Amino acid sequence: MKSDKNKILQIILLVFGLMLIAITYFLYPQSKQKKIESNLDKIEEKTAEIQKEHTNVFENVEYKGFDANNNSFVISAKNAHTEENNADFIYMKGVKSTFFFKDGRVVVITSETGTYDKLNNDISFQTNIRITDGIDTITADNADFLSSKSLALIYNNIEYNSFRALLKADNIRYDLQEKILKISMNDDKKIKMKLIK
Repeated sequence: MKSDKNKILQIILLVFGLMLIAITYFLYPQSKQKKIESNLDKIEEKTAEIQKEHTNVFENVEYKGFDANNNSFVISAKNAHTEENNADFIYMKGVKSTFFFKDGRVVVITSETGTYDKLNNDISFQTNIRITDGIDTITADNADFLSSKSLALIYNNIEYNSFRALLKADNIRYDLQEKILKISMNDDKKIKMKLIK
């Protein structure tokens, strides 16, 4: 009788062991595969959403144009994209613009990000902006080159460095046609300037 109980117990343990093996090697991988497939489907859906938002994605792009005063410029970016509903407005990363003025000056502007409107050649620069003409350097958080208005606006945390002066301001407005420069601070503060002899 005791041996019959042992045989039954051994059979139960054997069946239980076989069930564990079947679950471990057959059912568990299938459920894990379904979970992976579900995650892949979610990733594909998210990728499709991103592609809908940014229908045209480009690398190493370059645009050329002329401002309202017929000065030429070249704008390039490491990465750029347009949105489906407005292909003439380009969002860029790793931006570099070179402006060639009729008087022989060459001004280079670099920034982390920027936008370019192909219809009116207006360019907006954001984040870590550096503007130089080879002699003077300006750094700022934002700059807009509004070709449609012959206007350059530089604003937020401006530092101007030249071999003769250091200047800190909040706003610089330069009328490209009239060649009038206006430097100001927000909230009626005074401009900080240091002349170097």
